[in-house]
Amino acid sequence: MNERWLEVLKLIEGKLSKPSFETWLKATDAKIEGNNWTIIAQNEFSRDWLESRYMGLIEETIQELTSEIPFVKVITDRQVGLDKLQDNRIDHIITQINALHPSERKKLISIMGEQGYAIEKNSTINSSSADHSERESTKEETEGRIEYLEREWKGMNERLHKLESKIIELIEKL
Repeated sequence: MNERWLEVLKLIEGKLSKPSFETWLKATDAKIEGNNWTIIAQNEFSRDWLESRYMGLIEETIQELTSEIPFVKVITDRQVGLDKLQDNRIDHIITQINALHPSERKKLISIMGEQGYAIEKNSTINSSSADHSERESTKEETEGRIEYLEREWKGMNERLHKLESKIIELIEKL
């Protein structure tokens, strides 16, 4: 379990009755990326209850601990599994693209460009990168690509969390 989340739970435990804490919060976990807190509930009912009854308390307690206004969302164990499945599908697609011959990869990128997909210059899917059979990547190049992809993934994740927050705010105003 995440250490920072354990600190938050310890503070919340002192603010709630024991039965309420043990029923709704004790079995939760959290993923924390920067100021984005994803609370993981055991099921949809628990998720809905946390969102409707304890979201304010959770946000206030995180702010008390971090001195920052957090972005908090609650998901279920099932949603975590779906995220992993989606990540695996994307990894599989990238693996397939990287296995293409350089001329096939170049043609695919051209088609994607025509369809409006932007391919970053340093992307893993890159027509100028040589096929693995033509050269072997050095350890530094591989680590650099991994770091680049991790930064891109985190940035994309943060943008999606912010967008989701804005959408929820708009829906609540309707």
